[in-house]
Amino acid sequence: MAVGALNPVSTTQQAAPSAKPQQTPAQFAQGKANKVLGPQVSPEAAGKAMGAPGPVGSDSVRNRMEQAGMKNVSQPPSEAELRTYYSQFADHHELISSGKFADAAAQYRADAQKLGDNDPRRGEMFATANQLDYTAKLGPKASFPPTQEQIKTRFASLKGASNREVTSEFQQYTSAFYSHINSDPQGSKTGDLTYTPHNVKSGKTTYTGMDTPTGFADVTDHRQLNSSGQRLIDCEGYAMLGNQLLGSAGFKQPAEGGFHIVNAQGADGGHAMLEMQRNGESVFVSNNHAYNNPSKAYGDYLGALRQRGQQVNISDLRDYYGRSEDAAIIARETRDKNHQTEFRTQ
Repeated sequence: MAVGALNPVSTTQQAAPSAKPQQTPAQFAQGKANKVLGPQVSPEAAGKAMGAPGPVGSDSVRNRMEQAGMKNVSQPPSEAELRTYYSQFADHHELISSGKFADAAAQYRADAQKLGDNDPRRGEMFATANQLDYTAKLGPKASFPPTQEQIKTRFASLKGASNREVTSEFQQYTSAFYSHINSDPQGSKTGDLTYTPHNVKSGKTTYTGMDTPTGFADVTDHRQLNSSGQRLIDCEGYAMLGNQLLGSAGFKQPAEGGFHIVNAQGADGGHAMLEMQRNGESVFVSNNHAYNNPSKAYGDYLGALRQRGQQVNISDLRDYYGRSEDAAIIARETRDKNHQTEFRTQ
């Protein structure tokens, strides 16, 4: 994510109260940095180290839809169009339309096994099988791809499950249906996504040009597909999904706010993540992962910067937070010390 400067229309400056005493990043970094982070690098971080921007998304899914007989398919295809395709036109649509998702997944895997290792359709069929396997959890009346309401209902059914089970479910769902734009072979390696531009009023200041995701359409109908039928999103999209889906399972943001915007001094770009709490525990959503401690979540971003050759340490991190991503961005823009925290290990 690369959150740029915003455009305040009118501003009234007020001195922020002094921040509460706390351990400085430098003090923390001196004894903990290497031990906490070590050499770990996430797939997303590795992807961000790749080359120049390339074409975003793929026409493969849309081409298959039209070759199967659909007319005037959108680019990118909408969720409604995908549901029509998989229930009426796609391979094994009879199984899909009757809610036999596990059987359809088995058929897609069998078809994939018949293809050569170098055939691109092999991996795409396995990806569809993974999506069908996840959809089978939702029951035979679910749609394929599932609707927002069906996914949220699934997570609401997990209110009695352990935190680990819920975060595992989040990773299964997001890994099946989404791919990070900066790590996907068909994504942009250095680009940023534009979601729904809107204005935000904070105090006497109106900020224009906010383009954070505001709902499921921003991570479905508005997003390009790769050839495996996954929507290309970024850390902002994952954070929005985490807030909605973990929220359905009974998680809540901390009172002061769970959306975080993390930047490193002297480095370009930034990272959006989310903290949610339930049963006295916190989880930290960073891309398609949901960690049980912040060091790994912040490590996604720090590792990405190191992979791109940036010489940064924990002492360079600056983290601003709020009840929404917009609020966290404004806190960063205004350097609101009341909504700034240091790198944490607990």
